[in-house]
Amino acid sequence: MRVAWFTPLPSGENADLASVYCTEQLLPLLRDKLDIELFTESFGTYQDYPTFHHLKAFQRHSEKPFDLAFYQLEDRKKTSFIRIHLGLMPGVVWFHDLILSDYGPEPILNSSWTETIKKFHESAHPWPARERKFKPQGPLGYREGGLAAIALFSNEHAHQEYDRQIVQKLTPKLPHYTLPFPTEIPDSTLVRSEDGLLHVGFCGEPSVESRAHKLLLALRGGSDWKLHWLIAPGERERAEELLSEYGGVDCDLIADRTPRTWEKLLEKLHVAVHTRFSAYGQPGVYLAKSLGAGKPTLVTHFASGELLSESIAFKIEAGEQEAKQIREVLKLLLEQGAQQVNLAREYASEMFDRQMIACELLRIFTDNREYLRDFQAKWEKFSRGARAEVVTEAKNAANLSWGVGATTSEELFHPGAVWARVFGPAFKEFQW
Repeated sequence: MRVAWFTPLPSGENADLASVYCTEQLLPLLRDKLDIELFTESFGTYQDYPTFHHLKAFQRHSEKPFDLAFYQLEDRKKTSFIRIHLGLMPGVVWFHDLILSDYGPEPILNSSWTETIKKFHESAHPWPARERKFKPQGPLGYREGGLAAIALFSNEHAHQEYDRQIVQKLTPKLPHYTLPFPTEIPDSTLVRSEDGLLHVGFCGEPSVESRAHKLLLALRGGSDWKLHWLIAPGERERAEELLSEYGGVDCDLIADRTPRTWEKLLEKLHVAVHTRFSAYGQPGVYLAKSLGAGKPTLVTHFASGELLSESIAFKIEAGEQEAKQIREVLKLLLEQGAQQVNLAREYASEMFDRQMIACELLRIFTDNREYLRDFQAKWEKFSRGARAEVVTEAKNAANLSWGVGATTSEELFHPGAVWARVFGPAFKEFQW
């Protein structure tokens, strides 16, 4: 199968993106089984893979048709081009985020996507009225969910929300699956403390949503533990302000939050903290890596954390007792000795093993091959119909203006009136 794989360029400053991480994990396992071309936001290249700017996707498709377009969607501005292109060439969408913090980039802000989706699934539905004003909807990714031919979810909680809100309201029941983050499961992760301290790893923003203030409150004044806090480079100032505010926390700030850095850090950690209380974002691949490493792991009893079994993670209730609960768990681990959690490792092996995720993604592609071919053919026919509708509208408008009040043949065919009524506004609308 030929796959147009849309991704931010997997290198450099994009290393912290979930979609880039998944691309790096899965491409080596799929390249011999699929004919993959990468389409990115830049003109760079990636290893020896055929790599193009995303604006060249239609040309490549016309030269040698793709069986499907594959997108990964997350709540990051670096992936805005994916939200745009999805509306031009629908395909398989792997949602790392379904709840989005903005309405998207400028080209899609006021698009008629609701009417487009209705028209696509119901041919009798009228085309969107040209003069109608359309308002964006959110924060749920209604537009992106409605445009997905197949929807995949790295987060089971997001999958439930999609089934409850998007399938029921926007589209007929199209194929959708849970496909967790891929990761490598290390052989052994038992850590012995040479300094007698409990080494606690935290992978979260210095924000209320990630509960950083509650963790620091729990750790304050403790001499038996050391915090290793993985942050993004731009978060250092705020993280230092919080550390100063709460005081008395032995902390090593590491300003390089990427999956690979966390994986390396796990080698010396006894405990992993992934607390988050927010509708936006998720612990993501960082949590998957901690469970795969068998670390005693703390999560917030909310959203994705709520769905984890208590046999594989400590579930902390957000609120007044939160800091107290965190401190009690850490004291318990100090007393008992932080042991490898084999149930967590077994769970991670079943859910996150990258070989299994690659096989599952390949199965989804191949099992739906005929469906995707039919969907693509229907979309291309639909697109031709949309273009024809615009041409018909332009012709009708031109006929109304051409020849009105003309007294000579020169006036009859003078294009000025047509330009004023048709082409000028159209060019302005498309920003040409």
